[in-house]
Amino acid sequence: HFEKAGLYGPRQFAYMKGRGHRDALLLNVLQWLLWLELGNIVGLYCSDVSGAFDRVCKELLGYKLRSSGLPSRIVAVLESWLDDRVAEVIVGGRAAAPSPLTNSVFQGTVWGPPLWNRHYASGRHAVNACGYSEVTYADDMNMSKPFPASTSSDAILEDAQECQRELHRWGHGNRVLFDPGKEEFHVIHRAHHRRDA
Repeated sequence: HFEKAGLYGPRQFAYMKGRGHRDALLLNVLQWLLWLELGNIVGLYCSDVSGAFDRVCKELLGYKLRSSGLPSRIVAVLESWLDDRVAEVIVGGRAAAPSPLTNSVFQGTVWGPPLWNRHYASGRHAVNACGYSEVTYADDMNMSKPFPASTSSDAILEDAQECQRELHRWGHGNRVLFDPGKEEFHVIHRAHHRRDA
């Protein structure tokens, strides 16, 4: 239902039939080559969610599920499945202390990936509003934008940092945290490249 209704967004490539990481990479590279061929410089912001599957507010996700057009009985089952749980890891017959699982889509389950994709899908609106095109693979989002050749690298990086602030604002409202150690900014030019972490 989510895929058919386009509720993951047009550029999510993880956990979907007929799409994968190679498609995401190819779309990025071809878009950048086109922009470079047209005489532009490319600004790129790469983000990564911190603990993605383990930090999904069940109330917010419940709202998103109810607004997805799913039958109410299916939403009720999914919301029940999202209830808090207790995990116990057993290795060699010995059990670790029980650990609570709260606000999670339970990574490694069948329902986890589609629920994550549904939860994260609206993040694209924050970056699109800044003029960036996104390519998403699970919780990794690469955002890029063409700039006229006369634009300075500093101006491009400043613009990309504004895109980051907008995505982080979206994240704050949706209780999604980004890993600053995995976020990067790049300026791609035919003659040079600049990277700022």
